[in-house]
Amino acid sequence: MDNPFSINFEWIGSESSDYHHCTFAEVDICLSGVHICELEDTVSKTVRPTMRVSAYALAQWLASNWWRIICEPERVGSSWEMSHKLGAIGEGYLWPDLEFCSDSQDVKLSMYPTPSSSREGVRYLNHIQRDVSLPHFEMTIRSFIESVIERLYSFGYKNSALHKVWEELKEELSNHEYSKWRRVEALLGNDPDTVSSDFVEDILTASKKYGENAVSEIISCQENDPLKVIKELWSGVRNKASSTLMIDYSDQLRHKVVSFDKSKPWEKAAYAARVARKSWSVPDGSVTNKFLSDCFGFLQRELIYNKNNQYHIAAGFRDSGTEKIKFYLNTSYEANRRFALMRIVGDHLYSSVQDKILPSTKEKTYRQKFQRAFAQEFLCPYHELKEFMGKDKTEDRIENAAAYFMVSQLLIRTVLVNKKELQQYMLNY
Repeated sequence: MDNPFSINFEWIGSESSDYHHCTFAEVDICLSGVHICELEDTVSKTVRPTMRVSAYALAQWLASNWWRIICEPERVGSSWEMSHKLGAIGEGYLWPDLEFCSDSQDVKLSMYPTPSSSREGVRYLNHIQRDVSLPHFEMTIRSFIESVIERLYSFGYKNSALHKVWEELKEELSNHEYSKWRRVEALLGNDPDTVSSDFVEDILTASKKYGENAVSEIISCQENDPLKVIKELWSGVRNKASSTLMIDYSDQLRHKVVSFDKSKPWEKAAYAARVARKSWSVPDGSVTNKFLSDCFGFLQRELIYNKNNQYHIAAGFRDSGTEKIKFYLNTSYEANRRFALMRIVGDHLYSSVQDKILPSTKEKTYRQKFQRAFAQEFLCPYHELKEFMGKDKTEDRIENAAAYFMVSQLLIRTVLVNKKELQQYMLNY
């Protein structure tokens, strides 16, 4: 689709009494040709694809929350909702329940219908979730904001709050150092200029030392003190790291993984896992602990049940070069330890060579999605799982598959749900 995301509008306001009146418009937000804000006007008993709102209010909210929208991963809480959900705009309009959520590469648009019990005069009808590439999302938002500013100029308005926010934002976007600063604030879950400058400087210093992308992943965990976490990982956990992996890390292998032209993390990760399995001569069937220990040069006992795992983040550590990494697994059970190990291996192949810490977290960033999908496809390739399962999707067969591939039953269910072979509710079975 040439234009997967667009904001189209038609001006219907003609009064110049304030910013909202002169930018009153029929606004149509489209995803791959679908009018996601399609609504029912319960008063006139009609259905239309557009919402009638203040484009000024929408543009100002988008500009004011730009950094948090494009940088901050999915979270819970009122602060996140105020900067990611259109309903937070207010100004007396009935906004759709539409949210924007970034994983650092794509922005997921999630649209939810108005509850049937609502007595409002407008009911939004669609339930849609789609991803848009971050560059295309930014381009569309920028174009919309500039169109609203042009409309204001045509009515003689040159000094609105939107003008000021947009001029500041353009300066930040054009200056690499400003951009890095704003990204740190957003990843911390904060609005611009609400974080101590000394704290941001310390984060940026840590980024230079341990890798900008690695530190960004740790910040994304929204820890109360990410600098403490970084210090604990490097100075504490690293020294307790179980063993060292010896990975056949050729430039050719990394190039294949990084340059694969697919935007979805699970597509890129599945390809990377297949390439890695071929490069390391992984046999068909279950990947045994012995094979993993022989392939990566560590003791099998590192994958057996271990109750002495107290730190909440699993991680790999690069002391030097790209062939050796230490690893720490923060889970006790064998199947989970195997999965955690392969997340770190996948991250080692994918991540920037500047990253000295390879964190595995619970966040929904692109990097973490890649890690999980890589480990899943490496340990339990879909084509092999499909052959093993046949037409039998019963709990007994899922349990047998988990035992055969030496992974969790949840992983088996997740693969089958993602491939539309099981219903979503089975994940919570």
